[in-house]
Amino acid sequence: MSSDAKAINQKLESILKRNLPDDAYQKIHCYERCIFEKTVRLVLLTANNLLITDYPPKNLVSTHRLISFASVSLLQDFPDFLKQGTQCQHIQVKLLSHTKLHQTPHQLTANDSRQGSSSSEHSPKSSLSKSAGSWSPSLTPFSKLRGVLSKSFDDTSLGSMQRARPHRPSKTSDDGDNLDFYLLTDCSYFFTLLNSTLLNCQIAMTLNVGTESITKVHRKQKNSVTEARLFQQLSNELQQAKTVENIFLLVRELYLAIKHHPNIRAHFWKDDALVSHMLSLTRLYLTSTLKVNNRADELELVIELLTCLCVMMRESEHLPHRVHLLSDNRNAILKKFLECCTIYPYIPEHLIHEVEVESLAHDVCEAVGWLLFELCLMATSHPRYGKALTPLLMAQFLESRFKPFNTVLSCIIEKALGIVSRTTSSKQYFIIFRVFYVLDVLSHNSCLIWSFISERYGDEIKYHCNGPDRLLNRAVPLQQATIDKVYSVLQRLNSTFQHKKSL
Repeated sequence: MSSDAKAINQKLESILKRNLPDDAYQKIHCYERCIFEKTVRLVLLTANNLLITDYPPKNLVSTHRLISFASVSLLQDFPDFLKQGTQCQHIQVKLLSHTKLHQTPHQLTANDSRQGSSSSEHSPKSSLSKSAGSWSPSLTPFSKLRGVLSKSFDDTSLGSMQRARPHRPSKTSDDGDNLDFYLLTDCSYFFTLLNSTLLNCQIAMTLNVGTESITKVHRKQKNSVTEARLFQQLSNELQQAKTVENIFLLVRELYLAIKHHPNIRAHFWKDDALVSHMLSLTRLYLTSTLKVNNRADELELVIELLTCLCVMMRESEHLPHRVHLLSDNRNAILKKFLECCTIYPYIPEHLIHEVEVESLAHDVCEAVGWLLFELCLMATSHPRYGKALTPLLMAQFLESRFKPFNTVLSCIIEKALGIVSRTTSSKQYFIIFRVFYVLDVLSHNSCLIWSFISERYGDEIKYHCNGPDRLLNRAVPLQQATIDKVYSVLQRLNSTFQHKKSL
């Protein structure tokens, strides 16, 4: 990045921090200068929206719901309206058939009650200032973005949007509605983060199908200082807790804190001591028992720890502290995460046939499968981790612990195959998607693991998943992505079987 680009980004960062409330600023995943409709703009990505403002930022030009996106592509072309040699990335978004790029204009205000009624709102320039103002760090009119952008950043209105406009992920716009913009850089992670955030949005919407709203909690907002102080207090208590019961309650409190205050993720990934401690606890109670007669409680604690870690990884790919923590110290923390994915929970001999303990062990494997999915997603979707985590390196690590890992993997696959032909709930869609996402990644990066999968479960997968578009016929945002992953694994199996026949 050039010194001029760094200066521009620092200036924008300063203005955004100073003029937006903490909760609104924390919802910005990334932003870049771009060309939109042949005009220089600023494009901002949040958890559920793509926002385009003037550059310098005086007006909010348009708001687009990610859930209205059918696909996102990075095109290898160069526009004729840019000078030769200009660095750019052309990103094209295809919109769903029910979405119109240009909708009836209406003024965006802080009290706009229609902000959750449309999947993609292309509004006129909503004046945030009475005059254009001048480009300077002390640009006063930009402070009015507090009302407009905070409302546009509101992630609690997706439930009403979903009810108003049913999601049909398998169809794209018949009239070719596209959203095209050109980033004025060729070394940005914006495209990668946009794809990841779109998938996160589809997952969140799928898990909340049929609910009134997404994580809409009436609460008094805490400022960042208070939030950080309360998190540190909880972190200290968790690291000092000694009994299974106390640890469980504190981990549950941390999990609930994420639900109500998503910004907790940023504090979590800054706290390497807490992350390491939770991973150490997970490994401890996976591999051994401190009280034989208390094994069921210990397994419930492992499930709670793994679930909390997975929720922390959800929608946190944009946080720089997560990148640094997982790639520092020769990937020490990252290796602990991977190690937890290779351990089948220890069950004392006299409890092997206990129904409750056996059921909890399978639930632990389901949680491990979720963690493995998050790691696979990280390896395949986030190049910022560089050599720290690639699909091949992850597969090699799993191969090095193949004997215990295949037991865990078997449990994960059997769980998915048991529900794929009778998928009824949104949670089951998510389970099937993440299992087949993992299988797809492993099939292309590990001959050893794929050989085990195809030989032991190949026929079962083909039997249970025959015609995935027919089986997975419930219209949820994650539907098409799930069908695509199942088809990908089936194609890989067919190719493997044909190769064996030819030998």
